[in-house]
This record gives sequence, structure tokens and C-alpha cells, in this order.
Amino acid sequence: MLSSSCWLIAAGIAFIVAERPSPIRIPAQLLALALLVLGVLLRLNALLAAPILAAYVIWPDRFAWRRTVLAYVPAGITLFLGVQVVYYGVLGATRQNALQSIMIFDLGGISHFARENQYPVEWSEVENRQLLDSCYQPTEWDIYWRLEPCEFVMHKIEREKGLFGTSAIPKAWLLAMARHPIAYLEHRSAFMWNFLAGSNPTMWVADIEHPPERIFQDRPAFTALVSLHDALKPTPLFRAGSWLVLCLAVCWFGWRWADTREGAFALGTCGSAVIYVLSYYPVGVASDFRYAYWAVVAGLVGAVVAAAPSRSLQGEIEGRSGYCFGAAGSDAAVQDL
Repeated sequence: MLSSSCWLIAAGIAFIVAERPSPIRIPAQLLALALLVLGVLLRLNALLAAPILAAYVIWPDRFAWRRTVLAYVPAGITLFLGVQVVYYGVLGATRQNALQSIMIFDLGGISHFARENQYPVEWSEVENRQLLDSCYQPTEWDIYWRLEPCEFVMHKIEREKGLFGTSAIPKAWLLAMARHPIAYLEHRSAFMWNFLAGSNPTMWVADIEHPPERIFQDRPAFTALVSLHDALKPTPLFRAGSWLVLCLAVCWFGWRWADTREGAFALGTCGSAVIYVLSYYPVGVASDFRYAYWAVVAGLVGAVVAAAPSRSLQGEIEGRSGYCFGAAGSDAAVQDL
């Protein structure tokens, strides 16, 4: 949510200064770009969507797809290098092999759909049967990491064999995709469908210290909020796919006003949100609704702003109609004379 808030503020700043003079506009754009980078640091898969929003922040008065396409790769590379410098240079963060968690999830999915073990280890007959049948769920990689009864996967790979974080996992992953590309696509499509249309985790209410109790049970306001949440959760409001569709609709509508600051805002925010949500197809490892927050925020705000050019254009058309009517009336008066 913090990442989405940073991006929303960045887009708002760019929108406000789009028609301001350079002495005001440039410092504001630099601040907006800093907030965009902060959003990327908070959610790394945002790297794929950030260049779209960055192009809007730099050119907020109108959206031009050619320059956005040309700037996409350089902006993405710059942001990626910036993440490396900040994480491992400035902050001294420890590498946790996050990419290999994606690979572990993919290897489990490919094993399930290909009906053949793809991990670089051997299992017992019972473990292999579980791996191919009951373990796989297109929801999250935690199934293989910490959830019973299939936590044996990471226990053996990481603790017994010491393979997690080594080159053995990427090699097994590449080999599995080369041998079973259809199984890989089946797994990724199943995950994405669940992410977009499934009833996924939304609001955390469990008491970690006293499971399975619920937190704040003695607070009426929180209880009312939970009741509202429970009533709305089965609706499209809590489906990531609904907000993806809204963002696509805003992009389609805003494309006609791409040469206005309103259209540029709609395309910059919702365009990046579309890429952001779709990025979970290859890299998603969990289906929580919170991963679609940027699409929710961008879709709502983008829809409101995208409606502004239509009113402006209507006023312009009415003005032109009045001018034409007046000109015709003047001609008629001249003829009468």
C-alpha cells in the first residue's frame, strides 16, 4: 500500500505542475521521480511498470507512445541499477535469493502438470506422490516452504542438501521450462487466474499470539469493519481482475485524449497499473489482493481524471457551435440588408 501511495503522490505532483513554468515544474518533477524510485524499492516487480509512470512524470502535458517506448528500456535499466546500489551498496542488505523462490514455485507447478519431478533432488515414494498430486496449489510458494504437509520440499532442498541459493536451482528451472514449456504455461496461467479471479487473502484478522482467535474482538468499530469486509469480499470489488479491467477501460478511453494532461495522467497511471498486475504472471509467488492495490488506486483516480477531457471537449464543441451559429446569423442579416 505504501508503494502505491508513493506512486499516486508522484503522479499527482506531475499532474499539478504539467502546465506550470520550468522554475516550479522541474523541482516538482524531481520530487515525483524520487517518490517513484521509492515505490520501486518497496516492491521490486514494479520495475516492469515504473518506466511507464516515469515517462508520464517527465512529460506530463501529453502522452506520446513513441517516446515512452524508446525510454522504457533505458529507464528500466537505470531503475534496476539504482535498486542494486541502494539495497546492496548504501543499505548493505543481505541477499535472500528472492528470485529462487519463484523458481521453487515454478518447479513445483511444472512437476505437477508434467507428472514428473523437476527438482534437483530425489524424493521418497510418498513424498513424490504428494509432490505430483496434493501439494500443488496455484496460490503461493509458501506451500513448499513452511506449510504442512509439503514443507519437506524446502527442508530437503535448503537444509539437507544446501541447494537453495546455488546455481543448481536456476539450472533445474531452465531445464524444466525447456523440457515442459506447456506445463510451465499451465502452471503460470493457473496462478494468474487465481490471482485475478480467486477469493484471495484481503484483510488480516488472525491473532498471531493466540491462534485461531481474531484480533481486536473487544473493539466494536473493528468488528463492524470486519463485518463490512466479509459482506464485500465475495463481490468484484475484492477481485484483482476487476481493477485490471477498469484500468484497461481507462487506458482505452484516455487514449483519445493523449494530447491533454488529463489523458496523459490516465494513460501514465493506468498503463503502469496494467503492466504492474500482468507482471505477476511470470514472477508472482502469492495471490494476496494487496498485490493489486496500485491497480485499485490508479483505476479509481485515473477514471475520474480521464472524464475531464470529455467535458472540456464538449465545452469546446459548444463554443464552436455557438460561433458557427452566430456567423450564419450574421451572413443572413447581411443578405437581408
